[in-house]
Amino acid sequence: MKRPLLIPLLLLTRFASAQPPPPDQTGSVSGVVTDAVTHMPVKKTTVTTNPIGNFNPYPGQQSTITDASGAFALHNLPAGKYKLMFQQQSYPQARFGGTAKTVDVKGGETAGPVNVELIPGASASGHIVDEDGDPLQGCFVEVRSAKHPEQGGSMTGSNQDGDWRAFGIAPGKYILTAQCMLTVFQPRPFSAGPEPAPSRAYPRQYYPLATDPKSAQVVELTAGNEKSGVDFLMSPANVTQIHGIFSPAGADWRDRGPLAMQLTSRGTMAGAAPNLEKGTFEFRQVFPGSYSLVVFSQGIDENRVGVWQRIEVSDKPLDLTLELKHAIELTGKVEIDRTGNPDNKITLPQINIQLVPQSAQFGIPGGQTQAGDDGSFLLKGVMPALWRVQVNAPMAYMKSAWLGSTDVTNAPLDLSSGAAGPLRIVVGTKTANIRGSAPVGTVVMVQRVDDEMAFRGSQATGVDQNGQYNIGGLAPGVYRVIATENGGPMPEDGGQEVPVREGDTVTVDLRLPAP
Repeated sequence: MKRPLLIPLLLLTRFASAQPPPPDQTGSVSGVVTDAVTHMPVKKTTVTTNPIGNFNPYPGQQSTITDASGAFALHNLPAGKYKLMFQQQSYPQARFGGTAKTVDVKGGETAGPVNVELIPGASASGHIVDEDGDPLQGCFVEVRSAKHPEQGGSMTGSNQDGDWRAFGIAPGKYILTAQCMLTVFQPRPFSAGPEPAPSRAYPRQYYPLATDPKSAQVVELTAGNEKSGVDFLMSPANVTQIHGIFSPAGADWRDRGPLAMQLTSRGTMAGAAPNLEKGTFEFRQVFPGSYSLVVFSQGIDENRVGVWQRIEVSDKPLDLTLELKHAIELTGKVEIDRTGNPDNKITLPQINIQLVPQSAQFGIPGGQTQAGDDGSFLLKGVMPALWRVQVNAPMAYMKSAWLGSTDVTNAPLDLSSGAAGPLRIVVGTKTANIRGSAPVGTVVMVQRVDDEMAFRGSQATGVDQNGQYNIGGLAPGVYRVIATENGGPMPEDGGQEVPVREGDTVTVDLRLPAP
């Protein structure tokens, strides 16, 4: 006799809850995707549903792809609000999550037609020639945001005819820069001997003939259009060399793992590969100017060595002797100030202390740790350099920080000569809130804009089905607040700037920026 099949009650419950709702409780959505400039249909666009609000059971995501006429349809969707995401890899917005539309699906009905226009990318092109008008191959053109040129951007190279072209760029305002690492023609002696050191090179050039981002011409790139004629005439300038040795009096550099060397100035960076056997290094092509030289090993924290030093380069070769220093252990203590918010439940071990390089270009590995039960902490393997103190804590912020007797709350933490004393941090709990209304289904983002030392990341939250949002745990300061359909990086323009004080609750009602 066969035994009856027994199905656990929990499994039956899950199976039942996974059943689709009755047909009269489901609906559909349909529409067409077109190009915002040509108004032609866009095929192979992925359309994905993201449910908004409370669903029982939660329907999860569904997706489909537009056909040759740009049309799509999604069926059997439980009634409710959805954010539809549209992604097509040929359109730049796909890199940031796609284009969004919010729809309300009703039982027994078809929402729509939802007509979506995808914004095509912009392009730019030009020609690169040397001082004699001859084309330069292998140069790199970089398209950088005009508002944040220090962040770099998309890059392309020039061909054998000196022609270059960048495409798929999000519409906006940019500055363009060209850099050619090619050897500049220079005479050499008739006598046999080693290759002479370079005496001239092509400096980085900002369009059209500028040497820095502030003097560059801002180029506006528009959707679906190409900005041609962005030409670069590269002119060589005198260069010199930096020769150096690692002082035997300093920390031993051998057996410390790879040793990185970076020479940075005004947004440019050059590297060198030191001879670890001989303890020497050389930068063969350096333009006169002010630089930061950073050296650091990439081994285990306790074995790291390095140095940070400012140097001035003239038109003559420079000889350096660098005294490497051992990584330090930075001790400190965190205190919690509950003034004005005594009910805050944060504990000391929830506080994370992090050191990030004062300049993102340095690339030095930072360090982070958590506070102990008594608030004490230890950061190991900290390189002798300039740092910023960053504190991450739930519903709290760094109110003040002191290195010994030096206030480093809004200043670099200078450890280039070692630690000058323990680091004392006070964390405040009387944080601020920004709340208000925004279109349903959008994302609200806030970013600190008033403090150069502040971490430049943004915070984001979704807007609920009632059109409300709330972002808390903010430090006092000035913030830019913006609503966006797509999330992704913080938009460069638009939104509102609002000051918030300690403990404030500020109401900001938002609309989507005009297209």
